[in-house]
Amino acid sequence: MPAAAIAETIASPTAEPIVVSENTAAALNTEPVPSKKIIGRSGFKLPTMEEVSSGSYVPPVVIKEKKVLPTEAFKASDFKIYWNECIQRLKNRNLVSLNSLLENLDPIAIGDFQYEITVSNKIQSDLFLTEKGAINQHLRTSLNNHNIDFKITINQDLTANKPYTTSEKFKAMADKKPILLSLKDKLGLDSEY
Repeated sequence: MPAAAIAETIASPTAEPIVVSENTAAALNTEPVPSKKIIGRSGFKLPTMEEVSSGSYVPPVVIKEKKVLPTEAFKASDFKIYWNECIQRLKNRNLVSLNSLLENLDPIAIGDFQYEITVSNKIQSDLFLTEKGAINQHLRTSLNNHNIDFKITINQDLTANKPYTTSEKFKAMADKKPILLSLKDKLGLDSEY
């Protein structure tokens, strides 16, 4: 851009002012335009180059107030109501693996607003962790207590004792009720199919 066009743009009343360095101003035979005080988004004045290079600029210290979240006490019965409500809402999504996990969950209070969930393997633990945020959010807002949290424990004994086949299921029932063995023999039933 030619020097005459730059000078005309600077002198134009409709054009926005252009900040010109001293070297450019000397080449144009004009006075440098003083820089505007620039205010940042936070409302603080941004430093000039002189302040930064001289080391006289001290950035402002912003102290944010810590938001205090409610931690109201609640009854165990209230927790159970909102827990069941939350679990039912999750079950309505019809995810088979999630539903089978949720049927067996029973949180146990282990401290002030802390609950323990016992699962049988890492997969169930990971599945619960994916839903933990939604469960916490629902319980914390419903009970007006933002300290509610869950600890997950993996109990490998739960997996070892679970019967899967029909013969294992019958044996588990017969261990609890021995009369089933005599009933099976009297009726001539076969527990395997």
